[in-house]
Amino acid sequence: MWEVAERGIKAVGRETYEGGVPKVLYRDPEGNEISLGRGPG
Repeated sequence: MWEVAERGIKAVGRETYEGGVPKVLYRDPEGNEISLGRGPG
């Protein structure tokens, strides 16, 4: 996820789902959004 930040895309939200599964929402300077998550374990 550091690579995303190095490209100027800011994390605008974070969630943790059941079992500790993380999800991060990013938004680029143009306003486009993408969310990334990681599976358990």
